[in-house]
Amino acid sequence: MARRPSGATSEHDAELLQEIQQEVDGYRQLGLWSTNHGPLTPKWRRLLEREPARLVHEDGQLNVESLRMFRRDQVFIPDMPGYFDPNQFTLRNILDGARRGIRRTLTECLAITEREGRGELLQRYPCHPAGQPRELTYRGYRFTARWLKHVSYLGLLKQHLGEPLNGQPVILDLGSSYGIFPYLVKSEFPGARVLLVDFPEQLILARYFLGCCFPQARIAGIQELERHATVTRALIEPYAFLLVPVQRFRQLAAGLVDVFTNFASLGEMSREAFTAYLQSEVFRTARYFFTVNRVQSAPDYDTDVTILDYPIWDPDKRIHFGLWPAIPHTYEYRRAFFFYEKFTFPPYFEYLGRI
Repeated sequence: MARRPSGATSEHDAELLQEIQQEVDGYRQLGLWSTNHGPLTPKWRRLLEREPARLVHEDGQLNVESLRMFRRDQVFIPDMPGYFDPNQFTLRNILDGARRGIRRTLTECLAITEREGRGELLQRYPCHPAGQPRELTYRGYRFTARWLKHVSYLGLLKQHLGEPLNGQPVILDLGSSYGIFPYLVKSEFPGARVLLVDFPEQLILARYFLGCCFPQARIAGIQELERHATVTRALIEPYAFLLVPVQRFRQLAAGLVDVFTNFASLGEMSREAFTAYLQSEVFRTARYFFTVNRVQSAPDYDTDVTILDYPIWDPDKRIHFGLWPAIPHTYEYRRAFFFYEKFTFPPYFEYLGRI
């Protein structure tokens, strides 16, 4: 699982880009690209109207340069530091309140990660360069805010389910985005098979990211899904990752999944989509549920989903429950050039338990 620099010119890069173009072509031919996503909250509807055009031209051809820099350019998913290099001690970085606030946020979140005993995981899995993210290099660590969150998730998973995951578990990550958590899980548990479920427009980012992280891994996509009416364990056995667009979620067989994970996005869904996923046979027949989500989704998202709606209340099934300690605040320049204000994030809960 050797790493290589993002954007390096090689035979593998050319093959990877060709595979991604074929994936885009398949989505478009099947009518899955930017359409038929089901009920969406307004924020996600706006993202799906705007962001795909940054990656794929009107004629269906990949914007290769944008793909190579998707994390730096914040395509679909924002991250910190985002728009500037926090490692440069320029006059603007020293004086600008917003930039100092972002750096402080990152160092405070690192302190939480270390306090939870997950600094070793962050050392083992520093921020991968695929997508050319701006990252903070600090005390021997390389990370972004989003990277820290997923390292924390990995630590929690390993702490409570480390032994059951040492075989060949199937892990489904709903709302997987470009695949940070699948990358970390596969790195820590090489025998795992990971299913990524998200919008097709996000899955092409995952195909690129995971293809850069694991040049030798077999990744199944829409072509493989279209050859089978039902996705079974036998189908996914030869693959490290299976990319499942939301429109094909129903192809997943009951009893397929060992661990069903979701981070934040269940709380960003409409009530209809939220209910459909958590009442699906794929979820109901999984062994474990692991999630970190908002206690209350509104007003950040136009949905009435709250913590009371999650299936986490049976004490006999609960393995871990708590308020999520990571990234408790954000710092943002608002009033004057030299200052920043502190704005509190809404609380999140973390839960891991049997289904």
